[in-house]
Amino acid sequence: MKLRKSPNLNQVANLYTPPIFDLFHNELDMSLCCRVKQCNELEGEVRYMISLYGDDKEYIVEGNMERYILVQWRLDANYGGIKGEKVEVDENDPKLEISTHYRDLCIRMVKLATQASVYKPTYQFVDEEIKELCAKVNKIMIHLMIWVLVVVEATLI
Repeated sequence: MKLRKSPNLNQVANLYTPPIFDLFHNELDMSLCCRVKQCNELEGEVRYMISLYGDDKEYIVEGNMERYILVQWRLDANYGGIKGEKVEVDENDPKLEISTHYRDLCIRMVKLATQASVYKPTYQFVDEEIKELCAKVNKIMIHLMIWVLVVVEATLI
């Protein structure tokens, strides 16, 4: 069975030769069989205890999560990035700006999820705050869409 409609696989298939693509595809298939049994984070360093589906053997994976995400998700270090607490984009490209904002938020949300998942009270707190945050973002999006419609309608008159 193969993943045919995966955007990641399509991107890799377009970039690499068939033998390299097969290696990547096999690694992806293997990663989908992994189950995280335990996760610990201390000052940006993460340690996962994982096992493969149907196998009792446990494996330990350690590393610096923030560095991994930055390295894996950046398309090109010259386009834009995170400097301190501010996200900067070097070019006036709306798609690049959106992807830079997306990467920035993903990095922080993954770190938050890793921390909050350890204890039930922190999980419940973050869960409730995310619900509230989603409602606020939806409200802002609705106001912005209405504003855009008003502006477009005014230009048609």
